[in-house]
Amino acid sequence: MLGVVFMHFNGIVHMYAPSIEGPWRQSLVVECVFYWAVPIFFMISGATLMGYRERYDTATFFKKRALRVVVPWLAWSVICLVWKVATAQMEPPMGPRTFVNMLLNNQIEVVYWFFLPLFSIYLCMPLLSLLADPARARRNERVMWYAVGVTFVLVSLLPCLCKSVGIRWNPDLGFPMLAGYLIFPVLGYLLSRTEFTRAQRWAIYALGLFGLALRFFGTLVLTDAGGKLDERLWEYTNFPCVLLSVAVFVAAKNIPWDRLFRTARARRGLASVAGASFGIYLVHMIVFWGFQQVTHLPETSPVWRWAMPLLAYAVCLAIVLVLKRVPGVRRILP
Repeated sequence: MLGVVFMHFNGIVHMYAPSIEGPWRQSLVVECVFYWAVPIFFMISGATLMGYRERYDTATFFKKRALRVVVPWLAWSVICLVWKVATAQMEPPMGPRTFVNMLLNNQIEVVYWFFLPLFSIYLCMPLLSLLADPARARRNERVMWYAVGVTFVLVSLLPCLCKSVGIRWNPDLGFPMLAGYLIFPVLGYLLSRTEFTRAQRWAIYALGLFGLALRFFGTLVLTDAGGKLDERLWEYTNFPCVLLSVAVFVAAKNIPWDRLFRTARARRGLASVAGASFGIYLVHMIVFWGFQQVTHLPETSPVWRWAMPLLAYAVCLAIVLVLKRVPGVRRILP
């Protein structure tokens, strides 16, 4: 979540111009270093939800997802709409149809785009969960690794490489079983269940660093050559991001958290901070706007890019932890 906040304070990365080349290069560092944050959320969903049938039935699964995610999304979309209209950031919708159109097309709060593919992933979970059947785990995991491998080649690797050398890739040659962002929850599930050797982990980390370096230096070279922002190595499903996301996931899985947080109190604190992540996502753009009004810092400022995300995260965390204690608020801020 901290990575997401850093990226949203880093909007200058999308506004390349020779006049801001120095700050833009710094922003590209932020963008590339934290780009794994969004895929990781999808991967966590796969790791924690694909085995839901071991805990409850599908009806309960959908009820829990609706209460925990859909209701907060609707509530905070309305809150953001009222706030933006009240602060003259947008015009009020002209009737219910306009409101629904704005809601479904992320026109109320742009960063809430994440919810729509997440809901699509939830709708796929009853099918994906059948592959997580413990009785057939070994055989089904081989099938899933096959699906991930084919998707990586046909969706993440070859389209990106072809685009880089001027070849038009036909998207019909894909793997519709894992269309969109669906590769990430399946990867999250598989990585959470696979124990890698030390050599395998270091190979994964090396590939992740390769993906990070390729996106940074590739974007730098292509942008300098073309005189405008070149996004050929961007997109979450492109192979540089997939490699980096896998490396971060495996690294986090293998960190000895029990040694870092030895006491029960420290572990409760960590769990409390982690549990506030969804709430921080819901409120952080309001805090972002508030910081803009108070500080008047330009986006080219290194203070805005490096210090403000840390302060905003801390402010959002405090807000969420306080609001969670208010009766009834937990329904929209789980």
